[in-house]
Amino acid sequence: MAKFPEPPDVDALKSIPSQTVNLEAGEKIFRVFRTEGPYPVSWNTFRYFGPTSSRFDHHLRNKVGQPGNGERGVLYGAIGPRAIPTCLAEFFQGTRKINRKDGVPVLSAFALTAH
Repeated sequence: MAKFPEPPDVDALKSIPSQTVNLEAGEKIFRVFRTEGPYPVSWNTFRYFGPTSSRFDHHLRNKVGQPGNGERGVLYGAIGPRAIPTCLAEFFQGTRKINRKDGVPVLSAFALTAH
């Protein structure tokens, strides 16, 4: 069975400069999300519980150091020609194997609209 490569170490990640991108109307965002089990969400909702096992989870731990519900929401997504493999690699990074049953994961895409 194919596996994803090991993620880069912390020093390698720190060496990557931050980047801000303004997305245009019509840009497609792809994401994989859990529809059952712990922390289920919909294609268009943010997750407010955390931190979980996500590498870039910005949630703060509560006073006793445990994950909890907060005001910070996160919606992980990817854009561009490598969006789908990026979503799969990030979502299944813990086991490095794609499990289509645990949490009933769904791959979705949506297009942005202008306000």
